[in-house]
Amino acid sequence: MFWSPLLPVRPEMGPVEIAQGSHKEGIVPVFNESGEGARLGAYGLRLDEEKKRLAPYARCAPLTQPGDLLLMDFLTLHQSGENLSDRPRWSMQFRYFNFADPTGVRIAWRGSYAAGVEFSDIMPELKKTE
Repeated sequence: MFWSPLLPVRPEMGPVEIAQGSHKEGIVPVFNESGEGARLGAYGLRLDEEKKRLAPYARCAPLTQPGDLLLMDFLTLHQSGENLSDRPRWSMQFRYFNFADPTGVRIAWRGSYAAGVEFSDIMPELKKTE
């Protein structure tokens, strides 16, 4: 994934938090948040055994300027930080992938939440319960 900010990203804007080297773990199981205040869709997905899974990785949250470019493997565990400012984090994203990837071929390159499809309908083997 190629990611570049359109505005300067400051600490109060919640820069992207990256677990360095986590892509080597491959695809990891997830579950949906539940209870009061639970987020919906992709924002409600949580990593299975999240604290244990993230513990081995150094994390960074780079402050970026327009013209900077972050390159990340799509399997890298990452999240947006909490944006406490009154400005959005506008960015450009470009995703490049291999059409011959076995997982993509198996799921026929179906999209998920942005396409109105539940993640568990596409990859039920990765959906865990809390």
